[in-house]
Amino acid sequence: DTDHSLPLSVFTEIERMEARLVKLDDSDKNKKPLSKALERLEKKLTGLRYERIPYLGKPYKEGMVCEARFIPSNDPKHKVPTITRVIKPYISYCGKPIQTAEIEVSECG
Repeated sequence: DTDHSLPLSVFTEIERMEARLVKLDDSDKNKKPLSKALERLEKKLTGLRYERIPYLGKPYKEGMVCEARFIPSNDPKHKVPTITRVIKPYISYCGKPIQTAEIEVSECG
């Protein structure tokens, strides 16, 4: 049986760092090198047949396989329920899910 703990940890950290990168100003000289490093890490894991589905910023659709918490929002960008935080990313190995996503969804009420 394969131990997936390291890839799961690395993907979770990639997810966290990407969320922080979005908040950095584009003029920040560290943004591009950090982004490229995260891409390389993810590419390595993809080469080992792992896959992460990037949910952050995507619209939430009924029936998605995930654990979702819904947060009320006054932001007009959230007219459609939007995934605004990924606590745990969705990860598959050889096309089979090994971790379900845990997400927060913001929606106008």
